[in-house]
Amino acid sequence: MSRRHDQSYKLLFSLSLAVEHLIRGFISERLADELDFGRTENLATERTTPGLIRSQADLLWKVHFKGSSRYLILPIEFQSEDDRYMSVRMLYYVAIACHGLAGLDARRRKLAPGEMLPPILAITIYNGRKRWRRPMCLT
Repeated sequence: MSRRHDQSYKLLFSLSLAVEHLIRGFISERLADELDFGRTENLATERTTPGLIRSQADLLWKVHFKGSSRYLILPIEFQSEDDRYMSVRMLYYVAIACHGLAGLDARRRKLAPGEMLPPILAITIYNGRKRWRRPMCLT
């Protein structure tokens, strides 16, 4: 059943309008109004680390700021079971995304010299039957 929920959520949040509503539910209206939801990009979710460890996030979006080359990275994970280490898993997905932008060497780097990493809003959507009882952040 959880796989079916995951697929339904992936379908729903593959729509940029759903992503816009999700983001607006988590950040201030003023900041949300700075985002250009017409320029959202659905990014590849599979990553391979230099140590050849493969990882697959559920969804990964890039949302541009209006009139700017800056953007927000939005990883979204769908979870149907209470996972004690979900925050660690999300941190891992965020770290891999940042690693891909920063790159280990200048030839692979996707950021210009002096450019900072983009802001990241990592969201886990829990759809389990029981109430979530695990940590909601790293402590």
